[in-house]
Amino acid sequence: MLANARLPVMHRLVLAVARLLLTLRHPALIVRFATKLGYLPNPAAPGTYHELMLWRKTVDRNPLFVTLTDKLAAKDYVRGICPELAQAKTLWSGRDPADIHPGC
Repeated sequence: MLANARLPVMHRLVLAVARLLLTLRHPALIVRFATKLGYLPNPAAPGTYHELMLWRKTVDRNPLFVTLTDKLAAKDYVRGICPELAQAKTLWSGRDPADIHPGC
């Protein structure tokens, strides 16, 4: 019974240590986050969308996440897994808007 009474405190302690370690490991991301959003994030237990995205940058090392955040790479990936799925046509891709032909 006594162990259960300390459990929430132990959880808070573990999360505080994880938050400290993640902050020390990725100080540039934490500073940029705080500068842009005006508050210090909690990367150990994300509660907002922005904190969750920070968590994904710092903790989630799934390479598929990088692929799926790029529109063209995501289309290629989906086309590879499910070629029968209809997709929107890509009208143009590139860096220089002057290369866009007038028919687009």
